Amino acid sequence: MSRTPAPSSRQALLTPLTEVCQLLGLSRNTAYRLISHEEFPLPLVRIGRRWYVRTVDIRSFLLDGPPSP
Repeated sequence: MSRTPAPSSRQALLTPLTEVCQLLGLSRNTAYRLISHEEFPLPLVRIGRRWYVRTVDIRSFLLDGPPSP
């Protein structure tokens, strides 16, 4: 029987935009400008007034690079 890991050991499913900016080397202003022009390099999730990126998308982006057009 498989057990679900305890909540404290689970990886976060969503990463706040501020952390994504740090990982990508973007300023907050640049990130919001890219979002407003629909040019942010990763899919975004909006919850309330805050923006998030799925952690799995960030990992793929950092490991594999941006997707080919």
